[in-house]
Amino acid sequence: MYSNLGYIRVSNRNLLIVCLSIQLAFLGTVGFDLLNLNIPVLRQLIGFIYLTFIPGFLILETLRLNKLSLIEVILYSTGLSLCFLMFLGVLINFLFPLVGISSPLSDIPLIVTISFVVILLFIFNMSTKSNSYYEFEYKNTSFLFILFLLLIPFLAIFGTLLVNFYQNNLLLMISILIIIGVVIFLVFKDSISKNVYPLSIYVISIFLLYHYSLISMDLCGWDINTEYYFSRLTVQNSFWDPDLSNNVNSMISIGVLMPVYSILLNLDLIWIFKIICPLLFSLVPLCLYSIYIKQTNEKVALLSAYFFVTLFVFYTEMLSLVRQQIAEFFLILLISLMVNGNLSNSKRSFLCIIFSFSLVVSHYGLSYIYMFSLIFSGILLFISNNLWIKKLKNMSHFINIFASPKKVFITQSYILLFVVFALAYYIYTSNSSAFLSLTRMINHTFNSIFTDFLDPGSPSGFSHITSSSISPLYNVAKYLHIFSQFLIIVGVITSLKETKFINITTEYKLFSIIYLLILVVSIVFPFIEISFSTSRIYHISLIFLSPFCVIGGITIIKLTSNILNISWTEKRFKNSLKILSIFFSILLLFNTKFIFVIANERPTSIPLGQEKIDLYGDEDDIISFYSQYHPETEINGAKWLSRYREHSFNIYADRAQVYNKLTSYIMPKEYGLVELTNDTTINENAYVFLGYSNVHFGLMFNKKYSEKSWYGINEISQILDTSFLVYSNSGSGIYYKPKV
Repeated sequence: MYSNLGYIRVSNRNLLIVCLSIQLAFLGTVGFDLLNLNIPVLRQLIGFIYLTFIPGFLILETLRLNKLSLIEVILYSTGLSLCFLMFLGVLINFLFPLVGISSPLSDIPLIVTISFVVILLFIFNMSTKSNSYYEFEYKNTSFLFILFLLLIPFLAIFGTLLVNFYQNNLLLMISILIIIGVVIFLVFKDSISKNVYPLSIYVISIFLLYHYSLISMDLCGWDINTEYYFSRLTVQNSFWDPDLSNNVNSMISIGVLMPVYSILLNLDLIWIFKIICPLLFSLVPLCLYSIYIKQTNEKVALLSAYFFVTLFVFYTEMLSLVRQQIAEFFLILLISLMVNGNLSNSKRSFLCIIFSFSLVVSHYGLSYIYMFSLIFSGILLFISNNLWIKKLKNMSHFINIFASPKKVFITQSYILLFVVFALAYYIYTSNSSAFLSLTRMINHTFNSIFTDFLDPGSPSGFSHITSSSISPLYNVAKYLHIFSQFLIIVGVITSLKETKFINITTEYKLFSIIYLLILVVSIVFPFIEISFSTSRIYHISLIFLSPFCVIGGITIIKLTSNILNISWTEKRFKNSLKILSIFFSILLLFNTKFIFVIANERPTSIPLGQEKIDLYGDEDDIISFYSQYHPETEINGAKWLSRYREHSFNIYADRAQVYNKLTSYIMPKEYGLVELTNDTTINENAYVFLGYSNVHFGLMFNKKYSEKSWYGINEISQILDTSFLVYSNSGSGIYYKPKV
């Protein structure tokens, strides 16, 4: 390794030796644990680096991929490592029992097998590859500023500790202002090296994810509890059973990948979900920056990635969807391949197939959306290349926009391969539960398309737009989001005619238009909300659409300048970026609920609003807050019931408890949990579980799509009065209901 004129050149052989050193260091930490010489955090730190980067980097070296930037090396290495762990884990799971190893997914089989393959890859690369270099730029980079950026994630760690133990959100509030200041500073100051932009996006992403995920010693959210249950089942059995009928269980990202991390890092699954998964997911905005910069300039790419992370879904809903976090990372890698012109067709095709298969086995919902977008994009590309359509006068300009590029990512063979693999996998795992979900969604779509279209009373994004807001501040937040969506539409239209600061590829434009249409459909048609929430579809769409919000903002400011007879100069362009940086920062203040906490107005933020929710929240706020955040007393009640219950008895609880803590520690709903509503009758031996919001506030979470989100506990008094209290603490209660 040597440095020259602002560049660092590193020999690939030196990097291979580093890989071997990390391999040996990981084995050393395992040896320390076997000798009971436990060094806190050491195995987890070295193990994470080893599992997340080393196998993938060795595969990259095997593929002879040298024309990659530092960001691409990190991202592709991580992606290939995750693929390696998932598919090797599946092979171990099914092949080892054939040779008498009854617990294939346990520490010794995993460590021996993974280490063996990694060492083989190391030997192969050392013996066959000539010496080459990776070159990384660092010129004009302020190392003090880099050090400052690296401290930002620790603000989230210390800030959440203060919230968890002292209910003090001051450090988190100050930290949010700091990350806003960082972005505005970078946009306003041209003298700061653009080499720090990727790191800035990465640390801001980690902060936003950690400021939410590290709240509580347990899991927060909904779907994550089902994911935890099936991952824990694999860890307990040292085997993944793909025949269990559940959509979540069919995902290798949950059934294999998370358990592998937990077993090899010797870290409880709860902390895998709360620490490791956000670290992986924070690579998504970093990858988006690398995608955007290939099609715009550095500051537009920075603001585009910043806009993506400002949406609350990124650091709230997504943290309770581990399988979608992993799937989104693979989707982002596929987009990166789409816009990367430095790869040969054969190598790009190989990576494309690997990442596509990994997407399929990570999340069925995102795979279906990607599958339909592939099909429609393929149809449009076919039409655009059809000679007789090109002859139509009115269509010629539109068709030229989507003329096929020289290096085609979307081919008929690729579309067919993806569709066949996805459908085959979902049909033949978990009793076709993921495939049946698709058929139910399609069936419901056709049944609802005429009855619910544009019905403001239906549960859709359109109802949120047309309904009156609960307060003036929420009205402001709503219109800020509507305005940002307007900017996206303007940006997409603008991009159809290239300007000097954008050079968006044909296929990227095509996908962007398709995902814009998907977003519009999800808002207008209520039936989409039942299968995939509008907010999540918006988040997914922003993967493609975020740059267009910036482009649209620049376009609107430019049009305003023209109307005011102000000449459009380079300085005006830079000023437009400054205005957008402030606009996105205001969005972040609203999305984190910073503004609402300051104003004492419905402070439903889990990290920021804990000390104020009981004082300033109404019944809807309280029931929403405690359906995602679970005090320790409630968790203790769920654990007690899991340990001492009679297994033949069903367990009744409100919807929030059924899908959250009872799923985490006992079983998913379909295996014996029953939703307790205000019209439920119990005529059997059963348990009734009450959680924190039930006991403290007398509020029960209502069934889905009810007019009110809650009903009073007095409405089930007949059930409780005829039951026996068998367990109680300050945050939960368990009743035994004898058979009538």
